[in-house]
This record gives sequence, structure tokens and C-alpha cells, in this order.
Amino acid sequence: MSSKLTVLFLGVAIVVCCYESERAHVGDHQVNCVPNYNTCQCSWSADDGTSNSTLYSTVQCVILATAVDLDALMGAIPLTYRINVLCPNDATSHNLTSRTFSKHSETTSHLQVVLCPIHTISADTFFGSSSLAAIEFMYTSLTDDSLPAFGQMSNEYNESIIVRLQTNLINNLPGFAYGFNPEKNVSNLSMNNNQIVTVSSRAFAGMTKLFSLYLNANKIAKILNGTFESCGRLQILKLSQNNISLIEEGTFTSLASLVDLDIQGNKLRHLETGVFRGLTHLKYLNLSYNQIESLPQGIFDDLTSLKELRLEYNSLIDFNQSPTIGAPMRELATLNISHNALEKITPFLLQKKMTNLVTVDFSYNRL
Repeated sequence: MSSKLTVLFLGVAIVVCCYESERAHVGDHQVNCVPNYNTCQCSWSADDGTSNSTLYSTVQCVILATAVDLDALMGAIPLTYRINVLCPNDATSHNLTSRTFSKHSETTSHLQVVLCPIHTISADTFFGSSSLAAIEFMYTSLTDDSLPAFGQMSNEYNESIIVRLQTNLINNLPGFAYGFNPEKNVSNLSMNNNQIVTVSSRAFAGMTKLFSLYLNANKIAKILNGTFESCGRLQILKLSQNNISLIEEGTFTSLASLVDLDIQGNKLRHLETGVFRGLTHLKYLNLSYNQIESLPQGIFDDLTSLKELRLEYNSLIDFNQSPTIGAPMRELATLNISHNALEKITPFLLQKKMTNLVTVDFSYNRL
């Protein structure tokens, strides 16, 4: 099928869609049309190639070259499965209401908004959006006040919803009232690169179908017991590059399905003995780039499935307080304790039962 690039001028807004790979200049913006490549460069394919005029476009890319009323814009573009909105160099703050996406509430499955300053999002903005499977607001200056809107999404036709609210101005995750309940089926939640300081012990209450949670690059200081109590299906938890100095004992106990836990780049000095209790399916544990000075005896006793343990760039002096490190972790393949202050390796450190161990790194210590 031949390439086709369609440019429609809607006042000061520009709508671009394409069938195959294409490149064009629209005003001062270069538009790259790359089918099925979902990025903020505004380049996507249209329909499935059939001549049936009733089919919707697969993707609609919207470039807001200057200030524009989003309500008017969304009402003007055709029905579509994917909407991607980009606001380059747009200093105008937008207000999202129940009218903004009402036309597309039953057809749009993917919504991405990038670089568009959002002033307010009314609580009913996404109410009735029964087809939404993925929603992303990135570099949009979202604040805490906007969070209730994302809890009103319904998804009658989707078993799970992916929510990405990355690189915004969200400060706190208070409690159940802010967002999602079990019926919303949120499976993947990413809130990387915000300003989150406080995570309530009820922040994720009711999110029973959550599979992955990303909270990297925030300012979180502590993780409270009960925070993940409802998240029994969670398999991926990313907490790197925060200010975490305290993780209460029992915090992860309810996460029996957890496979990947990343806490690198925080301010941990001490870990409670039972902090990893119950994580019998955990395979990857990253504690690197903290300030850990010692490990209490038995801290890894429940980690019977662990394959990779990273402890590099800490302040560990010895492992005398953890003589059973090798006993339960028979599946361990990679152990990195480089860039610490180890002066000796105790005879208990690497036991003969660790037959799967392939890589051990003790470099840059005081051995």
C-alpha cells in the first residue's frame, strides 16, 4: 500500500496521521510517521488498509502548535483507537473536563498527552471511557489534585489498564480516595520522576490486580508497613533513586508473587531482620548504591528463589552478622558486593549448597 500523509488544519491545531513510514514538515515541526511506533514524536499508522469507510483510524497524532482549546480539538478529530497529543513550546495551561474526551469515550483505547501543561482535570474527565486500556500523561505538570480523575475510568472491554503519570508535579499519594479501586483493573502503574514525598499506607488499597509499580526518581523518605497490603499479584516493584531511609518490617510480607524488587540509589543504612519475609518467589533484589553498613542475621532466609543479589556501592564491612547468606539461596547465580569496605570474607559467606552461582564480584573492597 502506498504511503499517505494527511494534514488537517483545525484552527491553530494540526492533526497528522499516516498509513506507512513517511516524513514531512508541518510548520516548524518535523513529523515522522512510523507505523505502530508509539512515542511523543507524533508518528503513527492509520487504519488496517481496508476500504470500509466505517473503520476508525488506528492512531491519531495531534500536534498543538500554539494555544488551543482541547475540548474543541478532541471534538474535531475523527473517531480513533489511539490519541496522542503533543504540545511543543506551549505555555498555555489546559483544563480537562467531562467534555474533553466524551466523543471518544467508547472508541479510544490508548491516550497519550505529552508536554501539555495541565491546570486542572475534573474528577469526571474520564468517566464513561469504557475502552481505555492505556493512558499516559508525561511532562504535563499534573499535581495531586488531578489524581481523582484517574480513579473514574471504567473499562468494560479491557481486563487491565496501564496508567503512566510520569515526570509531573505529584507530591503525595494519600489513600484510597485518590484513585483506583478493584473494579478498575489497573495492572501497570508508573509514577516515575515526580516529586512524591509521602506514600500513605493506604495509597494502593484495593489495587488487587496490580502487576507492576514504578515509583523511581521521586523523593520518598520511608515505606510503611501495609502500603502494599492489597497488591498480592504484584511482580515488579521499582523504588530506585528516592530518599528512602526506612522500610518498616513486614512491608513486603503480602507480596508473595513479587519477582523483581529494586531499591537502589536510596539512603538505607539499616535493614530490619524481617524486611524481606515472605518473598519466596523473589528472583532479583537490587540494594546497590545505598549506605548499608551491616546486614542482620537471617535477613535473606525467605529468599529461596533469588537468582541475583546486588549490594555494590554500600558501606558493608563484613558479613559476620549474616552467616546464613548461602543456606537458603540455592538458586543464586549472581552476587555483587563490589565497592564496599569488606576486610574479610567469612567462611559462611559462600556455602557449598550454592551450586548455581556463576558470578561473584568482591572487587574494590579492602580484602
